Order: sequence, then C-alpha cells, then structure tokens
Amino acid sequence: MDNAHCAPAVFKSLIEYFCGEKLSWEEMDRLGYSVEGKGTWTVPYHLKLAQCGVEVRIIEAFDYEAFAAEGKKYLESLGERGQFYINSSNWQNAFDSISDFLAAVHHESRNATIKEIDELLEQGYLVGAELNSRALNDKAGFVLHYVLVKAKQGDKYLINDPGGSTAAFENRLVSKDLFKQAIGGELAQYEVAAFRKI
Repeated sequence: MDNAHCAPAVFKSLIEYFCGEKLSWEEMDRLGYSVEGKGTWTVPYHLKLAQCGVEVRIIEAFDYEAFAAEGKKYLESLGERGQFYINSSNWQNAFDSISDFLAAVHHESRNATIKEIDELLEQGYLVGAELNSRALNDKAGFVLHYVLVKAKQGDKYLINDPGGSTAAFENRLVSKDLFKQAIGGELAQYEVAAFRKI
C-alpha cells in the first residue's frame, strides 16, 4: 500500500496462511504498533505467529537481549544503523513486546549465510528476508525492503515481493547472484527469519 508496509504485507500473508486469520491493514497496523511514515518493527508479528503454533527462527546480528536490557542506549551503540532505527522506525512501540518475544521466538545474534537460507528452504521453512530492494531490481542505491522467499528452484529463488517503492511481484524468480547481492553478500546483512508450522 506504501513504502512503509513491505514487512506488514509479508506478515499479513503469513498470519493468514499459518493462523487462518485474514487481518485488515488497520488490524495489522494495530498489531505492529505502526506509526505513520516510519518503518514497522517485526517483533509483534513474530510473536503473533509463535503464539499460533508457528516455529519462528530469526538470524540477524541485532542483539535483542541487549536491546531488552538497554533500550535506546543499545540502539545508539549501533552507530548509523541505530540512528536509523531511532529516527525512522517505531522501535519504542515495539519495545514493550520484547520480553514475550524473547520467550517465544528462537533468535541467533549473527548473520545468516546463503547456504543456511538454502538449507532452511529445503527443510520446509518459508524465509522472510530484509534486503536492498534497489539491488534486487539491479539498480544503484539502497532502500531497505522485506520479502518472502518461498522456495529455491535450481539456481533461482521464488520470492513474493510486496512492492512499495517498486512493483509488487508474486512468485518472482530471482537469480542466486542477484539475491546474494540484494541481501548483502554471502552473509546476510539484515534480518533473516524462518517460519514453519510445528
């Protein structure tokens, strides 16, 4: 619907698929504590999926335990990336869910590898990935974006891309080289999340 709803769009589809609940955009905004014009943290969405019986695994360098303990101070320690969170996201509204999130969701504080993403797909997980939508569309520049990787087909990935700053694509086939470039190289630079019904 706009450039700030790529992650909610992916999670809207995951909640409908796994939990059988078709939430409106207004309900998604309430669930995610969305703030107009700012990026939405995925914490409440992960928690919602875990609460309806989905195994949720998150791999990213962000340290949620440190964030739970230190809040804004931890974000400030991340430099430019932390300032982006502070100024351009709804981190304060998502912060209240962190304790429940840590109890329900498996989190590893490191970067995922492309090989690991391939293995998760082979094991039947759907994989959410934060990446650079400009690189995904073979263009210069950087725009943080969220997509759902459904499967690997040969040397390509089958992706649902909710669009926003670009056109939306269902069942988009993306080459491994292009996907690797968009995600930041052999090591994913941002969040990778895997979802599978228990």
